[in-house]
Amino acid sequence: MYKTRKLLIVLLLLWPGELLCAQVTTYTDRSAFLADLSQTDVTLTWETLSADTLIPHDDRVRGITFSYLIGDEILRTTDAFAQTTEEGKNSLGLTGPDASFLSGDAFMMTFDIPTSFVGLYVIGSPGDVREGDITLSFGGGLISNAPDPGMVLPDGGQAYFLGIIATGPFSSFTEAVLVSNDPTGSGLYVFNADDIIHHGCVANLDDYGSVTFGDLALFGQYWLMTGCEACGGGDFTGDQNVMPDDLSIFITDWLCGM
Repeated sequence: MYKTRKLLIVLLLLWPGELLCAQVTTYTDRSAFLADLSQTDVTLTWETLSADTLIPHDDRVRGITFSYLIGDEILRTTDAFAQTTEEGKNSLGLTGPDASFLSGDAFMMTFDIPTSFVGLYVIGSPGDVREGDITLSFGGGLISNAPDPGMVLPDGGQAYFLGIIATGPFSSFTEAVLVSNDPTGSGLYVFNADDIIHHGCVANLDDYGSVTFGDLALFGQYWLMTGCEACGGGDFTGDQNVMPDDLSIFITDWLCGM
C-alpha cells in the first residue's frame, strides 16, 4: 500500500503542469514512433554494461537517473532473457530471484537533457501481461500496453512497445514514469524493460548527458579497437569497430548538451 501511495504522489507531481503545456501522441508501434521523431534520438540498450550491474536508487546511467522504492531490491542488468535486437544481451530487471520486475513495481526516469519523447519496450513471459497492465507517463500523456505484443522473442518472451511524443511550444520534459498494475497485490506477472529511447547526445559515453572530456577519455580507451561488440559505446556506426568514422561522429557531437 505504501508503494501505491508513493507512486500516486509521484504521478500527481508530474501531471498538472505538463497537461497544460503540451499535446501528446501515443504509440504502441516502434516504427511509427521513430518515424515521427523530430529530434536526435539515443537508445539506452544496456549493452555497454555487464550483466548483473547494480543501479541503486537515484543512480545515473547514460544521462538517465533511475528512482524507485521497491522493497529491498535494486535495479540490475540481466542477460537471462532473449532481447528485442539480435545483438542484444541485457535488459533491466531487479535483484530478486526472477531477475525481473514484479507487477505493482514502478520506477521514474529523470533525463539530464530535456526530451520531447520517450519510448521503451517491456518484455513479459508468454501470455502473462494483459492489455493495459503496464503504463508509461510522460509530458501529461499516458500509454498502456496493447493486447498483443509487438514482437515475440526467440525464447517466447513477448515485447510491448510504449512511446509518447510531446508537441507544442513547451514540449520538452525531464521526467517519465513506468507503472505496472497489480490490483490484487499478489504479483500477477513479471517483466523487464529495454531499449529506452529519448532525446540526447549520440556520443555520450559516461553517466552524464552531455559530451565533454569524460566522454573523450572513454572514447580514447577503445580507439582503433576492432571486433569489440559494444566497444564501450564508442562504436557509433554499429560495425563493432572504433575507427575514424566514429571519431567524426564524436567530433560533431562535442559539447552536445552543454
